[in-house]
Amino acid sequence: MKRICIVLVSMMLAVGWAGMAQAEEGHEGHSSGPKDSGMTAKEIVQKGIPSKNVSACKSCHGETGKSTSPAFPDLGGQYQSYLARALHEYRSKYRTSAIMNMQAKNLTDREIDALAEYFSNQTPVVGTPTLEE
Repeated sequence: MKRICIVLVSMMLAVGWAGMAQAEEGHEGHSSGPKDSGMTAKEIVQKGIPSKNVSACKSCHGETGKSTSPAFPDLGGQYQSYLARALHEYRSKYRTSAIMNMQAKNLTDREIDALAEYFSNQTPVVGTPTLEE
């Protein structure tokens, strides 16, 4: 009985170890997500990532997060965690926007975090809403 238990425990440990090794091997070599561009947030804001069909953020949100149009939200000074979550949700299509789903779908976690940090560190955009007559 003792030998059977030892053999079973040894087999379980061997199978578990082999599974962990395969998981690590697969994790290192093959990523199921988009490839990182290596660009800084400022570069992405100014130039976009042409190889991933990501437009320059400044086209809609301005270089410092001050929107170029009332149709697009101001991002300057927003909470970093909010911006990162929003981009992750656009990437996963949990949040839907034809424009932002296309922009975020090829961003990596690092690129999302860098953009969120960049815009959160900009001067907040403060304005007074105007009523149209």
